[in-house]
Amino acid sequence: MSKPTSPAKSTFPFAFLFGVIMMLELILSYILALNATQKWYGISINLLNYLVLPFVFCLMNARQFRNQINNGYISLGQTIKIGVSLCVLAGLIASIFSVIFNYLVPEFMEEMYRSMSKVMHEQKPPLTEEQIEMGISMTKKFQNPLILIPLGMVMYSFIGLVHGTIVGLIVRTEKK
Repeated sequence: MSKPTSPAKSTFPFAFLFGVIMMLELILSYILALNATQKWYGISINLLNYLVLPFVFCLMNARQFRNQINNGYISLGQTIKIGVSLCVLAGLIASIFSVIFNYLVPEFMEEMYRSMSKVMHEQKPPLTEEQIEMGISMTKKFQNPLILIPLGMVMYSFIGLVHGTIVGLIVRTEKK
């Protein structure tokens, strides 16, 4: 009797591609001088990274597992494993790359902090200089690799749980 294949093992190619796409987004934002304080850019990147890409990759991975590995069957639990594994690996890849990128290109983050400060100064009601400094210092603390990587993995595991559940409700096929 053969051992059943774990759906989590089939996620690496999809997770790697998802992580690479997030890395390319960071590189392109640096090259094109875009940052998250520009409303359209922040909204579109968030939609891509938290809604569209996790769903698409989870759906592709679940269909591939069901049709090519698991003889046409997939359960809700298996799609949840796929979603969480996929998103955690992609989040880990993107977080590690972000840490390396920020180390190699520190001016990228410095420009982001200046841009944040400018946006905070323009808010209504205006923030005090102390509040602006506190906001920027909190952002800098979250850029620490010891916080950024685990927090990214936790956040993406939740995203994977949600998308894995939604995809599971769509593609599941139980053995009769």
